[in-house]
Amino acid sequence: MDDFRGFSVNLRGGISISLKYDLGISLGTELCFYKNQNIYSVEYAFQGEFTIFSGEDYTTNQIGFYYGKFWGKNWYRYQLQAGFGPLWGERMVSNRYSSYTTGGVFIKTGIKLLPSWFMGIGADLQLNIKSILINPFRIVFIYLTSQTYYP
Repeated sequence: MDDFRGFSVNLRGGISISLKYDLGISLGTELCFYKNQNIYSVEYAFQGEFTIFSGEDYTTNQIGFYYGKFWGKNWYRYQLQAGFGPLWGERMVSNRYSSYTTGGVFIKTGIKLLPSWFMGIGADLQLNIKSILINPFRIVFIYLTSQTYYP
């Protein structure tokens, strides 16, 4: 069974949690292709520290390329993916902004509820493995996802 199952465009928003900085806001978009039980996706995400009266201590931009598997019925789906991509941004170091560029190695898992063929909602938990091993300045992203799915 080698059939194309569809694609989705996910608009993402949520929070980012860091070991070194305060809570942040995450925004982004993701394009997914489904074939058999495989999922291929590319995403862009922006994370910035949530502040009201002062400047941000960090901002991060990320592009990710993922491969994974999904399971589920027509109205729900679980997924597990791994990928890589560049990260760049600024962070506050000794009261000065320092720019950085690096690579990331990501894993993410999520669940999608699909009440209709054209829209759904879900949540993803995303982890940058390289940050844990080298510099744990940000670790977990939690997203609410609006999905358009074409079977």
